Amino acid sequence: ERVEKDSKLRDRLKEEREFVTKMGHTIPISWIKPEEFKLVILLGSHGAMFDLPEHEDIACAISDIYRRNNGFIAAIGHGI
Repeated sequence: ERVEKDSKLRDRLKEEREFVTKMGHTIPISWIKPEEFKLVILLGSHGAMFDLPEHEDIACAISDIYRRNNGFIAAIGHGI
């Protein structure tokens, strides 16, 4: 929905076919085992600003890594 509304993002994605292909093959967050991780790196931009705040499964995974594993969270860029 956001890509449809953002013409600059839509044009950029058309040029970056490899990126789009990879995005179509990402794994669901439910496949992640938080107990296997000690670090989360959150990158800024559209995903951080619009998707992260509303995605409860990601928030739970990040929280588990931080609390249960004594993990670390790094944030890079705007939107975080």
